[in-house]
Amino acid sequence: MILVIDASPLIAFYSENELGEPNLIHELSKNGFELMVPSAVFEEIRNGRRPTFLTLTKAVRENKIQINHDISSDETISFGRHYPRLHKGEIQVLLLGLKLKASGVPYFCVVDEGPGRTVAERNGIAVKGTKGLIVMLNHLGIIEKDKMESLLYRLDHCNFRP
Repeated sequence: MILVIDASPLIAFYSENELGEPNLIHELSKNGFELMVPSAVFEEIRNGRRPTFLTLTKAVRENKIQINHDISSDETISFGRHYPRLHKGEIQVLLLGLKLKASGVPYFCVVDEGPGRTVAERNGIAVKGTKGLIVMLNHLGIIEKDKMESLLYRLDHCNFRP
């Protein structure tokens, strides 16, 4: 199963001001999930979130997360014209989701912002959010129920911007 991840879930797991639990998201890769970040999401984090970028870069070096370069700038611009409320990273997450859906590969796009989730649902793209990943971590036995509840509580009471 491939998880195509937008910026906000990475920031939530990586940032000390939010969950500060990068190893939890990396545990998914040990449980048969391929973690993928489109190049526009990587650039968005590089340009605005230095500590998150350093953690992400380390995860890429350690092959815990892959940067995907399959979405062209022309595709991004064209799709973005139809959905002007979406940022480049979300557009590439959703485009990659569409490609995976068409190929029959099991996947989820991990997007938190409302406009991106709405576009995903309208296009039949499988979508989860950061909270859904936390619940998934519990269902997979990676974290206990108490830890899941603690993470969900912390997410609701920090600077997280869904």
